[in-house]
Amino acid sequence: MNKLSFSRALKLHGNTNRLLEFKGAGRTVEDARKFFASEGVHLVVVNGDVPLLANLPELTRVAVSKDAVKRHLRKMEPSALPFPPAIA
Repeated sequence: MNKLSFSRALKLHGNTNRLLEFKGAGRTVEDARKFFASEGVHLVVVNGDVPLLANLPELTRVAVSKDAVKRHLRKMEPSALPFPPAIA
């Protein structure tokens, strides 16, 4: 994969933002991996991290909807979070 097409670059940027939204909400990488898998994006997790190069083909294939992530994050009660959400 030499260069990313415009549409693949948009998908990568959007999916990266979705991962950051999980982190900002205090969710674990494993929570994000499971959610992304339910949306058809199968991520590789290594030592609690999502390596970019290992996941580039998946992150550029399908865009995960911002609304789907918002709905999913609203489902979890704040008391069930493993650690408090980040303060912006």
